[in-house]
Parts: sequence; C-alpha cells; structure tokens
Amino acid sequence: LGDVYKRQALEHREYELSSLPDTIKDDVVPYSYGVQASMNLFEGGKTMYATKAAKFETKAQEHAVEAKTTQLISQTAQAYLDYLDAVNVQKLQKNNVDVMRAHYVETRDKAKFGRLTSTDVAQAQARLEGAKALLTQADMGVDNASERFFRITGKAPELTQTPDISAVLNAAPATQGERDIWNLIKDAPETLADAEKIAQEQNPLLKELIQRENAAAEQVKVAKNTSSPSLDLSAYAGRQEKQIMMDTLTDYQAKLSLSVPLYDASVSHYKKIEALEAQNAVKYSLSDARAAVREAVRTAWNAVSTRKSETLYAQAQIKANKKALDGVIDEARNGTRTTLDVLNAQQEYLDSQVSLSHAQYGLVNAKLSLLQAMGVLKL
Repeated sequence: LGDVYKRQALEHREYELSSLPDTIKDDVVPYSYGVQASMNLFEGGKTMYATKAAKFETKAQEHAVEAKTTQLISQTAQAYLDYLDAVNVQKLQKNNVDVMRAHYVETRDKAKFGRLTSTDVAQAQARLEGAKALLTQADMGVDNASERFFRITGKAPELTQTPDISAVLNAAPATQGERDIWNLIKDAPETLADAEKIAQEQNPLLKELIQRENAAAEQVKVAKNTSSPSLDLSAYAGRQEKQIMMDTLTDYQAKLSLSVPLYDASVSHYKKIEALEAQNAVKYSLSDARAAVREAVRTAWNAVSTRKSETLYAQAQIKANKKALDGVIDEARNGTRTTLDVLNAQQEYLDSQVSLSHAQYGLVNAKLSLLQAMGVLKL
C-alpha cells in the first residue's frame, strides 16, 4: 500500500548569493524521509470478481477433500468386511473338516465290522481331504483379506469377537463391532428415488464442480474487465532536512489519476474467449458427473437388491439342505442311503452356509457402495 523511507548523504555545497557580500561555503549532511501511499479506487471490478472466484475455488477444494474422505472410509470398511467374511468362511470350513474327520472315523470303524465297504471308507477319506483343501483355501483367503486391509490402513485387522452379520442386517446389533458396522449402513435410503435425490444434492463431487463452475463464471467477469478504465489515488507526505537557506522543507502531495486503455492488441478479447471456454468445460464436466453419479447410484442399488435376494435364497437353501441332511443321515442308518449320499448332503449344506455368508457380507458391502455413490458415507 505504501512505503516509508529515509535518505541521507554527505554533500559539499559552494554557492554565491548576490544579496550577500561574501561567498558562502557550507558542508551539510542532507537527508529526507516520508510516507507514500496509493490505492486503486476503480478498475472495473476485476479484484472483486477475482476474490469471489478464489472463494469458490476454496469451497471446491473442501468438497474435493470430502469426496476423498468418503472414498477412503468406503475402502477401509469394505476391506474389513471382506476380512470378516473370510474369517467366517474359515470357521465354516474348520467345522466341516471336523465333521468329515468324524464321519471318516465312523465309516472306517463300521467297515472293520463289515457294515460298510472299503469303497465307503475311500469316499469318506476323499471328502475329508477335499475339506482340508478347502480349509487351506479359506486360510489363504483370510491372509489375503488381512493384507488388503493392511495396505489400506497400515495396520493388521483386529478381531476379538466375530460379529453376527445377521444382527446387523436385522437392525439389532449387540456387540460393539456390530454397532460399528450398523452405524455405517443405517442411513441407507429406502427407495431408489430417495437415493438419487440425495446424491444429486449432497454428493461432494457434484458440489465441488458446482463451486468450480461458479469460480469460472467469476473469471469470465474478470476477463471482460481486463481493459476497463482504472482510477487510482496516491498521496505523499515528507520532510527534507538541511536545505539551502532553510532548516527543513515539508512536502504534501495528493494525486488522482485515471487510466483509459486505448488499444490492447485484442488481449482482452482472447482472455474473455479463454475464460468462456474454461467455463463451458466445467459445465460439461458437471453434466457428465451428474450422469455418472446417477449411474453409480442405480448400479449400487441393483447390487443391494441382488444381494438381498441372494440372502433370502441362501437362508431358504440352508433350511432345506439341513432338513435333507438330517433325513439322509436317518435313512443311511436304516440302510436305505449310502455313505456317498450322506457326504453329498453334507457338502450341499456347507455350500449353502458359505453362500449365505458371502451374500450377507455382500449385502453390507453393497449398502456401503450405495452410500459412497451417493456421497453421504460418514463415520
């Protein structure tokens, strides 16, 4: 805005005055100091528009950070849910190994007394080895899910008690882990129309682009006023010490200047075109982003619906397979079913349990994806 300065130098002066009889010689040390200030009074509003544009850009950056935060929350939560799903499948496979081992021992003992054949023993042993192989795959699944969680968070997942995912989906969480998962998905919308409306209003990516569009509009105004007249006010106050024939000289100045550009080689014209092109680019980006958000919400909604159906089917399948397994075991005891029938029924029951686990955890993940697509996923 202004500056304060002080100048000092050593000078030797020798001069004659006609009104005095003798030549005057003097050694002086003159210096001066003062304050000068200047201020623009009018420049077509460029500063005002540029300030508004900067404010809009700041808000856009805030929404961009919000979008990144939502994405990170989603990735972390989904990685942890994948880990829980893997742990649950591992638990089911361990139990299946125990069942197959017990069945193998029972079959082997019965074969010794001639009640079953060596073929039955071989079949039971084959299923036991297959169950062990599936358990190994489940162990690797847990390790892989743990590594993915570590890659995202920088630390291994902690698990003191496996949450009952059914309690979460039934809105009845009991443990702290179940409540943590429930808090993430409890705000999932009930209808697709609600999901789309909320997404168009609250998605941080859309809010970011809206602010960038506002900033681009202000930059257009700045460009339109590039060659506008400028009115400036400047003021000066200072003192000069040890002047000729006087001790000090005090000086005050005020100046009002108007600058009117006559020719700028079409600079303002091209700047306006450039600003308009930038504004149009942001508008196109916003339009594309709205369509992309709508697509993501609909895709996530369909995934939620699919996972709900899979969960219901898996629950019904478990119920039917459990009834079938119990029946086959009873019939095998009466000699109307073979060992292979029991093993097949046991395998089908296990498969339905694994399918239910994948479907339930998949449903929670789908709801997380829906909330992320909407832009409202928060801790």
